Amino acid sequence: MYLIGNVLIALLFAVLLFVLFTFVNVHSFSKHPFTSFFLTLSFLYLFLIMPFKGTNKIYKSKNKIMKSIKKDRTLSSADRHQIEKIISNKLKIFYVLFKSGAFSYNELMLELSQWYLNKPFKFKLNIKIKVTKAKHEYENAYISSLQKDLKEAVAFA
Repeated sequence: MYLIGNVLIALLFAVLLFVLFTFVNVHSFSKHPFTSFFLTLSFLYLFLIMPFKGTNKIYKSKNKIMKSIKKDRTLSSADRHQIEKIISNKLKIFYVLFKSGAFSYNELMLELSQWYLNKPFKFKLNIKIKVTKAKHEYENAYISSLQKDLKEAVAFA
């Protein structure tokens, strides 16, 4: 039990360092903190979830891919058979894409930075709270009560 707790603490610490490192990388090309936070969340989504969605999408459209491969005359029949064997299994698709570096951290970070620098934006977070009006009314009431107390103190003196 003690070992599992230590392993979980180490994993949590590693995840926090990974997120912090990603935020620092993103903040190096996006100078606004909220924008950097938004881009970091987008990057983590792309890095952690999209490989599985992309693999699933390729697997679902395997018939279209096979039709386009059959029309391609530059591929040999052995290559076509190899591609057909890969496309027929989700795990093989993921493995081939992983081995080719399609899910690379550096590659994704470069793509994100180029995408952002081509069309930069600034993420603003505006929070309007009605408390400011109530606070202003309270301050006015407090000041008027102080003035009233001052007048009473002067009248009694």
